Amino acid sequence: MLALFVVAIRAESLNGETPITAVDLQQRFPPAFAALSDAERAFLAKDQPTHEESTQFLWRYEAILVLQWVLGLQDALPFPDAICDVSSISRTAIERGTEGLRKQPVMRSPAEILDALDLHYRMHWATRQAILKKYAPPANLDDGVLQERHYALNWLVRFEDRDWDDVDTPT
Repeated sequence: MLALFVVAIRAESLNGETPITAVDLQQRFPPAFAALSDAERAFLAKDQPTHEESTQFLWRYEAILVLQWVLGLQDALPFPDAICDVSSISRTAIERGTEGLRKQPVMRSPAEILDALDLHYRMHWATRQAILKKYAPPANLDDGVLQERHYALNWLVRFEDRDWDDVDTPT
């Protein structure tokens, strides 16, 4: 979760006047750097990533929300019709810090995680069908939100036994 957090913070900061450097993030969240995927490491190594790269990693806040929920740091996963509350997610990660997260004893049960995956898979299918058939998604579902949540949930259950950078979200 912290690895995703540092890449999301970096991506977000690139839209502002004072980008946060990878060095600053590593000083603040050293364990996060041990958990970075190859793609995340490559993104952080760039002084000026493309807009597309920054956008991709900015979306990781949605995956962070899922991981915080699994760790018991979020009470619920909100209905996926809008992007997550980034400030709440960030505040949770920062307030807990590395040590606080390591001591987090509560995790969702496998049944809760599988139920969330099933629900998000079905909603993601519905949004993809809407896109393919060129009509509005039902219940204002946000396909981008569902993509990131589905991605994180598939990684958690080790769907097709893939590493983070290679997770698939077929519907």
